[in-house]
Amino acid sequence: MGGSPKTKKKAAARPVVIAKLHAPRLASAIPRARLFKRLDTDLRRGRIVWVTAPAGAGKTTLAAGYTAACTSKHLWFQFDPRDADPATFFYYLREAAAQISSRARRVLPLLTPEYAFGLGTYTRNFFEQLGALLKSPRLLVFDNYHELPDDAPVHALLAEGLQALPESINVLVLSRNDPPPAFAGLQAGRRLAAFDASLLALTLPETRALARRYRFARLTPEVIASLRDRTRGWTAGAILILEEAAEGHVVAP
Repeated sequence: MGGSPKTKKKAAARPVVIAKLHAPRLASAIPRARLFKRLDTDLRRGRIVWVTAPAGAGKTTLAAGYTAACTSKHLWFQFDPRDADPATFFYYLREAAAQISSRARRVLPLLTPEYAFGLGTYTRNFFEQLGALLKSPRLLVFDNYHELPDDAPVHALLAEGLQALPESINVLVLSRNDPPPAFAGLQAGRRLAAFDASLLALTLPETRALARRYRFARLTPEVIASLRDRTRGWTAGAILILEEAAEGHVVAP
């Protein structure tokens, strides 16, 4: 009834899949080659690229598409309010690293009470070991950074940790907010590059490509232009209109 011991052992050995540590699969996403090229350039120049844009602008979709097109492996970490606690943050970051390297859980220490009075040293050591595990080329994606409260100590710890990473490892941060004051040193040292949020706005060809995903392949250039003008290139707005049209709630997008 409960299965053989051998079956149970195999089931127990399967890695736990944690949604926050994996890029989302977005069926309606469209290729955005122009933005991928821009990210390639910015990551080479700044190593850490910070994308600030409002909800629905397509930050996560862009990053998910970019990692899918990337030849190098990536580490994905989606922030949520629990990560305001440093111990929780480092636990999940270690789990994310374990998706790439089986040695992560042996090499990267958990943040236990004995490190409480040396958080800076612990953080630098953790990220140095993380960099050695990931090797290069690698990409780290930190999604939903805005979920951290303003007073979370993780801001300063992450900023310090990123400085300990080798420059061959690139970092992409997605947020609704600009970098917090803790990242001022990285900005001053030109290790952090800001990604122009206006670039996320859909172009006319991208709007047409998105419409085709909803089986609107014969829309006239005028209708496509109207859709883009109505949404001002806002990805979430265009998707909402197209979904309503596809469901027959409106006559045409």
